[in-house]
Amino acid sequence: MKSYSDCVAEFNATKKNIDAMDGEIDRISETMREVAGKIMPPSMRKTAVNDELCELRDRMNKIAGQKKVMEITMKIWKENARQAVFAETAGVIAELIGKYAGKPFGEKTAAKFKEEFKERTGFGIYFNREQYREEICLIDVGYFFRHGELEISVNDKKLFDGNKLVACDAEDLRLNYCADYVENPGNRASEIVNRFAELKAAYEVFENQCKAFNELLPSSINNVYAGNFKGYLY
Repeated sequence: MKSYSDCVAEFNATKKNIDAMDGEIDRISETMREVAGKIMPPSMRKTAVNDELCELRDRMNKIAGQKKVMEITMKIWKENARQAVFAETAGVIAELIGKYAGKPFGEKTAAKFKEEFKERTGFGIYFNREQYREEICLIDVGYFFRHGELEISVNDKKLFDGNKLVACDAEDLRLNYCADYVENPGNRASEIVNRFAELKAAYEVFENQCKAFNELLPSSINNVYAGNFKGYLY
């Protein structure tokens, strides 16, 4: 697993590549407008302009496909960064919880906890205590993460007993709403794009099968549709 800072660097590098692709797409679009406005004899215009536009459109589509992979890659690096932060801070969280466990967790104690955690990790922290859930929330002072992207829960244990923290191990902590770390985001992104293309093709086949099937039905049986297929006839 890469460090948090390395994941952020990968995210930023990927974003830079996407920005470059956006610039190239804009340049191709401008060239296409220029080509479409060319003045030439009518006998030559249709074939020449169409050929050049087709070539430019193919280039644009290729770049757009590469951009889609890059966009997904960037999203994966963001998730990886969340996992890296969790890996780098879970031990500190558990250690500090153990340090303050069993003591009344008032404003002064909470302030000491937050100050010590920030000094050691660079992140802010607070405890969200609602009626049906308790969460440890990290605050990214660098604003790479939005509020709510670094929420941590304790597995099968209470975080508080009344107004006192309950000791836990780092292994008891769980990062909420985050996919597992991906070793090669670029490969995973390409796989996602390819699998989606396969799903789309399969869906189109299924959609045509539904249409053909519906033509067999009497009016007393509802048609079936690919978009909301229920798995039963009526």
